Amino acid sequence: MSESDGSKITSERQIAPTPWSVDIAGMHHVIDIEGHSIAIVDTLVNDNLATAHLLAAAPDLQSALVECLSFMKFFVLVYPRDSREYLAAINQAERALAKASGRS
Repeated sequence: MSESDGSKITSERQIAPTPWSVDIAGMHHVIDIEGHSIAIVDTLVNDNLATAHLLAAAPDLQSALVECLSFMKFFVLVYPRDSREYLAAINQAERALAKASGRS
């Protein structure tokens, strides 16, 4: 769910306004749409630029997963006989969303 200011809402709390991006000048800062720092990723480790981009994509990935989860739950209702693989994916998606919201 999106609010008018572009921030996303999880079931318990609000996160920084989206979209997030990576400011690669100096240290790798993950910043919100207003330019506020969300996280600072250590630049001494080579793989951390990829980590910073993954962090910046987190709100978009969460929204996409919520949409996919809704579709999978609908599929299971419509086609219950073909739902075994979907049920495993639904459980995995729900665990990931719970982890992202601090519920696991």
